[in-house]
Amino acid sequence: MDHRKVIQYACNSSNADTYDKLGHGTLCASSLMGAPLWNISDPNSIITTDRATGMAPAARLSVVDFHRGNGQSLNVPEQVELDYLPVHAAVNATITSDSWGSIKGGYSIKARGYDMFLWKNPDVISFIAAGNSGLRAYDSNTLSTPSVAKNVMAVGAGYRIPASLDFKAAVYTVHWVKYGIPSDQPLVLKENANQPLLLSVLNDNLVEMVVADPWDACSPLNNADRIAGRIVLMTISYCSIYQKAQAVMDANGAAMIIIHDRSEQPSPPIAVDDDNQIVTFPFPMSTMFKEVGENLVMTINGPGGQLFISGREVNLDVNSLADFSSWGPTLDGRIKPDIIAPGLNIISAQITSANPDCEYRRAEVEASTTSRLTPAARPYVFLWRLSLLYVMARSCRTWRIKTSSRAGSVLFHHKAHTDHPYLSTNLLCRTAMQWATAW
Repeated sequence: MDHRKVIQYACNSSNADTYDKLGHGTLCASSLMGAPLWNISDPNSIITTDRATGMAPAARLSVVDFHRGNGQSLNVPEQVELDYLPVHAAVNATITSDSWGSIKGGYSIKARGYDMFLWKNPDVISFIAAGNSGLRAYDSNTLSTPSVAKNVMAVGAGYRIPASLDFKAAVYTVHWVKYGIPSDQPLVLKENANQPLLLSVLNDNLVEMVVADPWDACSPLNNADRIAGRIVLMTISYCSIYQKAQAVMDANGAAMIIIHDRSEQPSPPIAVDDDNQIVTFPFPMSTMFKEVGENLVMTINGPGGQLFISGREVNLDVNSLADFSSWGPTLDGRIKPDIIAPGLNIISAQITSANPDCEYRRAEVEASTTSRLTPAARPYVFLWRLSLLYVMARSCRTWRIKTSSRAGSVLFHHKAHTDHPYLSTNLLCRTAMQWATAW
């Protein structure tokens, strides 16, 4: 394919179309190898290095399209080892990036397909987004599939915060006793940073959580005697956050946590009064995932149900996982994600029209997802691979000087697989030296 950026575009019309109406593919592709032209009317213009330039602007892209229409679902074939990954390999695209997956899928057929293909093709490496379900703290892990595969690189989202800035974050745990057995689990909240943080009312103590009555807190609370000094749990509903906060403040509640009404990532609560003015209350306000909140309410309303929250302060730096980023371990105990990369406020290119016949103008968008950072991690691996090949090539030259030609019959054990259990030193050296010479 004769294109300055795209080496291949594969699209099965029964599973996909040629439009990117959601813009997700454009964002991911441009994060990887976006190269804005200095003169957009001249295809031979030099490349600019502005804010939306990709991590590898001189690279070319192999695209396999599985999206059709306006929905968010993809028509990815079950047997990726036969019907997807070989399509990239056919044009020598050996570093793949996949920003898609399914939560609670476990070790799926697709995950197994990745493992099979990558095992048989050791020159290929696949990066897969770990997922954006990190706030689902009620799960034992929140990884999407196929990022749980054993031979892929699952990419999580981190921060671009130097340790020297001494940033801090709060980590919360919910505690309960059931049938005489104490238990606890992480509690991930979306806090309003313009309000006091929940950590400020904990003071290294356990503070009880109670359910509002009525539990939407849209009117004065009937259980005010239970609310005073405690953390109030409520559901989102028809009334405003301002009304809920007013009811909690009148009952002397210590903090309020709103349960989201949909199975998607919640946003920090903001109280807006009848005059459309943002109001700051003197206590913490936060939201949590729908499923997390419903589980907590069931525990509180159960026989002898009591819940308590504790919190502690931790350092926030480049080694920290973003709250929305999915985490492991996998169900069989493997550590995931494999790597993390900056994943908050990533600036990338954006389509400006859903109509493919329109002329797209240059535009930027800021986003925070593991989808955007997964392609951004790929260029670093290419550089690592290239560096290793240079080292191997230099070692091979030295080996050939110091070793007689008969030593070439020595075999290196490679992988215990019937297709190619061994690779000879001559083959390894020849491949490394060809790469080193080419680059």
